[in-house]
Amino acid sequence: MSRLSPFINRLIGHFLVLVVILSAATPAFADGNDLMFPPPASVGKIIRVDGKGFILHGQRTFIASGSLHYARVPRALWADRLERMKRAGFNTVSTYIFWAYQEPKQGEISFHGRRNLSAFLALVKKMHMYAILRIGPYNNGEWSNGGLPNWLRFIPNMSVRTFTPPFINALTPYFDKLLPMVAANQITHGGPVVMVQMENEYGPGWGAVLNNRYLRWMHTMALKNGINVPFFFSGLHQGFNPAGVHSFNSVGRPTPWFSTELWSGWFNAYGDANPDIYFHWQFIHNAAPPVKTRSGGNVNAIFEKLHLEAVWRVLAFGGSGYNIFMAVGGSNFSHWNCRSVRASYDFGSPIGQAGDLRVMYYHYKQANYFARSFAPVLENSTNATAPYRAWLGTPRAGIHVYARKSPAGTIVFIMNTGNAPYLCSPPGGTPVTILPGHTFPVELHFQTLPWLHLTEICARVLAIRTTAGAQTLLVYGPAHSRGIVRLHLAAGNVILHKSPEFSSIAKVGNAGITMALPIRFPGRHPRVYSLVTKKGVFRILTESRGMAAGTWFLHKPTPSIVIGPWYVGKMQNHGMRERMLTECPLQLPTAWAYVYRHGNWTQFVPPKNQSLPVKQINPAPQLGPWQVRLADGPAQPGYNDSHWLTSARPRQLGFGDYPGDYQWYRAKLIIPTSGMYHLLVPRVSNYAAFFLNGRKIAFGNPSVIQLQLRAGTSELAILAIAQDRSKICSYVGPFRYIDYKGFFRPLRLVLVKPAHPSVVKSAVPVAKGNAPVVGIASKSIAVRAIPPLPDQGIITDWRIHGGIGSPMAPAGWQPVSAASPPPGVPCFYRTTFSWLPNPGGQHTILRVSPGTLFAGFMWINGHNLGRYPDFNMPMGLYLPSCWLKPGINSLVVLDDAGNSVSGCKLVVEAAASRRIITLHPQHNGLTASFKVPPSRHVVMVNTRSPGFGAPHKAVGIRRQDGENIKRSAD
Repeated sequence: MSRLSPFINRLIGHFLVLVVILSAATPAFADGNDLMFPPPASVGKIIRVDGKGFILHGQRTFIASGSLHYARVPRALWADRLERMKRAGFNTVSTYIFWAYQEPKQGEISFHGRRNLSAFLALVKKMHMYAILRIGPYNNGEWSNGGLPNWLRFIPNMSVRTFTPPFINALTPYFDKLLPMVAANQITHGGPVVMVQMENEYGPGWGAVLNNRYLRWMHTMALKNGINVPFFFSGLHQGFNPAGVHSFNSVGRPTPWFSTELWSGWFNAYGDANPDIYFHWQFIHNAAPPVKTRSGGNVNAIFEKLHLEAVWRVLAFGGSGYNIFMAVGGSNFSHWNCRSVRASYDFGSPIGQAGDLRVMYYHYKQANYFARSFAPVLENSTNATAPYRAWLGTPRAGIHVYARKSPAGTIVFIMNTGNAPYLCSPPGGTPVTILPGHTFPVELHFQTLPWLHLTEICARVLAIRTTAGAQTLLVYGPAHSRGIVRLHLAAGNVILHKSPEFSSIAKVGNAGITMALPIRFPGRHPRVYSLVTKKGVFRILTESRGMAAGTWFLHKPTPSIVIGPWYVGKMQNHGMRERMLTECPLQLPTAWAYVYRHGNWTQFVPPKNQSLPVKQINPAPQLGPWQVRLADGPAQPGYNDSHWLTSARPRQLGFGDYPGDYQWYRAKLIIPTSGMYHLLVPRVSNYAAFFLNGRKIAFGNPSVIQLQLRAGTSELAILAIAQDRSKICSYVGPFRYIDYKGFFRPLRLVLVKPAHPSVVKSAVPVAKGNAPVVGIASKSIAVRAIPPLPDQGIITDWRIHGGIGSPMAPAGWQPVSAASPPPGVPCFYRTTFSWLPNPGGQHTILRVSPGTLFAGFMWINGHNLGRYPDFNMPMGLYLPSCWLKPGINSLVVLDDAGNSVSGCKLVVEAAASRRIITLHPQHNGLTASFKVPPSRHVVMVNTRSPGFGAPHKAVGIRRQDGENIKRSAD
């Protein structure tokens, strides 16, 4: 079964992708729209919307959002993952709230610990970010039952997501606790929440539709509980390319165009390169060769190209915001996995399950900061493409020109959807080469300051930042290529100082001053050009494309621009000495950092012993001796089951409000006649272990188990195991038996062949020892079955109990001997290992490889890592660093089949591992902190490379934008 599962997993993934493609051509929901319920006028000073965009605290704001599901990330890592998002320019985080996670047992609603939604939102606010809450009750996000609690199955006449008393009565207490919490965290109450989604992929209606009683009830509940930010039903504009291929206008729209899910990958993908994620594209595009990335892995070039196109199409076509789904990969800890998904919910996201940064992270960073910098245009624009169609003459196939115009300015987007670079010359600009999948925006007549208009920017803009009363425009391009910035100063302004490169100064009567700055993008050092006037300071910082990928914006302790490292964590002050925490891939030299603040440059360098790339990755710790504890106690004769629940027939898994994946069934078999019997078993989902008088007789999903029994009483015990639950995609209706687990139909025991009177048999199975008996197909029964029990052999009087025991139980453990065979029954294994965090600065990512184990769960220091085997990540289950501790750590494994644990081991995921490097300001030599004269641009005088690797030797590296940069000691 386990061998077939990865194959089945891929087939399901491919099928779902094809469904998405085919359904994208036509509206999936006739009663859906893409509108929101707008906030009331009473909160207009804080938040309001129109057809063009979002206005927060009176400012046009672009919502650059990414999905991070707090239920899928350990609480101790929430801050780290949010910080990585913020560094990439995301100003908003979107998260699901899974009902089943918050109320695993009916009436036991918990918002504590890892379930503490308010604590998560408080952290979002502390990060100065916004939040979008997708509250369900159903969430189509690869979670068991779509987030619907399993206990709903046991409520009579339950019809989920309908206006029926059983469902409404079950949902109301949960909403009564959740919705006030959501309301209290809205931006209108000083919190971070700016949007709320109710329901998800609900067929009868999306957007702002009120076409049935259930949606009207949901709408009433939202208003009753004080939801006064924009809210809507189901998702809006979901897909790999949600903006489509045509510009759109805001005419007639009361609320903005927004994409709740711009897919960064797919649920069964891991990392930069998973072939499943490109499945659908292979039908449309020719396959492209893999391209090496900085992490040493491969990325499909088509994947990178089309995802770049998708995010820039939103900007070019008039979208008011997007949510990258997922921005942060996570884990389905414990039993919350969905069918085809195990512990890893990496999703091929820009920030991986282990916090590693992928290729698209740097692309999204550039798009996010651009969109936020030009929000006054993008959030108040109309389609202005027509006047610019002939801007480039007659461009070749695959080159498109789009434009957005607003009172704040105009942006013309030149998009290359072809497969080759394109050289063009925008009017008034300089020649520019646009790579496949890339978009080159030209900004016209943008008023960046009250006294300054940027009349044309023919250069790629990374961001516009305002610090210490001065504004800085960051532009970048290929090293040594050219660009130009034209600007206009308002009348009455006086220039006090300027960089000499500003040229073509002309006074236009009383209309002000116009000038231009020709740019030659640097290859080694960032350069700053300054313009100081009586009304303020304006600077233009120029970078190469490689520098732009390594540019970061810090707010604490002082607003700063950092150029160089692959990632910057925090800037800290220790006494009189600063330090900067950075990260670097293991195989690359440590990057230097140039920090720009208050007009000053400071160079930060690593310790000499940490400047070179890692030659040898720290090995994974060795596991100590194993111990084993059998989990078949409830199968043994005479086991005390008096406290178990009773039922006349089997009940599906979850009976008695048990939320987990294991359930025991026990029954006594009173046999009137000795002989050969068949135990007729209904379909078990997903599989089960069968025991008779304490001995295993079958495992898996048999339909018939052949037994040799003697007259008298025997004890039957069955452990049903749920390997996964479906997310029951978009399901509405009766819930009781949809994707049930365990079994609920009767079992029958029938006499096949009575024993000869002289033959006396013990009540044992035909199979010897612990060898499982393979299920026999019912059609193979040749002898007429004779029911030995009343009611056609139906087994009644069941005892049922959920659970398989605690992995932390202290008693019952025995050493595992290399000579002894594996138990062959469900069992726990445990061992220990010693762990030293970050030795030599290496932040090593560990996984547990299950070896020849069958399937089950793993715990590290008491934390459930999730179910294995992990079809999304065959290397093994991810060990979050926050759950490891210096010194001795405990690892416990539950194996459903009792296979050998000998091959289980810890492994290092090198591609996700990185170095943590502390940089310190350099206070010797010519690059010590120095003042930038306001009238001169900065030319770095150090002879080493500009923070993109160590200066010790040349290293050829492909940066994320395709530019080849040679790092050398020149």
